[in-house]
Amino acid sequence: MRPLLVRRDGAPLVIIDAGAGEKMEPKLQEIYAFERSENLDASLKATLAKYVVEFLRRNPTTNTYLGGAGLDASLRAADGTLRDYSDTAIQAEDVWLQDVFTSIEEIPTSQLSAAARIDREVAMAQIRFLLRQHQIRHYQQRALDTYVTEPFRALDFQLQGMSETGKGTYGTDEEWALVISRVNAIPKFLATAQAPRRGARPLLPIVYGGVTRRAVALHSVRAFDRPRWRPAA
Repeated sequence: MRPLLVRRDGAPLVIIDAGAGEKMEPKLQEIYAFERSENLDASLKATLAKYVVEFLRRNPTTNTYLGGAGLDASLRAADGTLRDYSDTAIQAEDVWLQDVFTSIEEIPTSQLSAAARIDREVAMAQIRFLLRQHQIRHYQQRALDTYVTEPFRALDFQLQGMSETGKGTYGTDEEWALVISRVNAIPKFLATAQAPRRGARPLLPIVYGGVTRRAVALHSVRAFDRPRWRPAA
């Protein structure tokens, strides 16, 4: 059997001699196999944890909806942004996705616990799906609804999750600062949709740009006008 390479956070690769177990007594083989499985489970868990945090950072609306800041405090800043659908950002994301996929794929399933094997397969299936959406279907170049609804949905989720600050008032200073930051990001978000894409026409034609911006702005204003979303005095 070939050696197993296990990635560990903040440390060099740990090499485990998978053949050593064959020379041990049955009881020692059982202990060795258990320890090896624990090491690989821990390695997969660390890889998936970093994958989830980075996925949420690159998908701010999903991050807000799921409360990503509760999972990792560094994701709080993502609540003040919108997703970057530019060609440069998608290309960089695909490189990152492929790197994560390779890291997960290198962990042998035979040495993982049953639960870890399921986690591994689910993560790899999601990454395959995302890469296909970007590289084969070019979903980011075809989905008009993404650009029209995402800013509103991001703000709506954000407003619904605000802290109660008094009788009939919601939102701390930090929370409202993130809302303002996200609103300010809308023009750039829509400009990305209007920009020429690789071998494709702009997703939002310039002639409709003003209408789209007004529609998004109207949705946002209506959301802010709701009685329950009054900033704290």
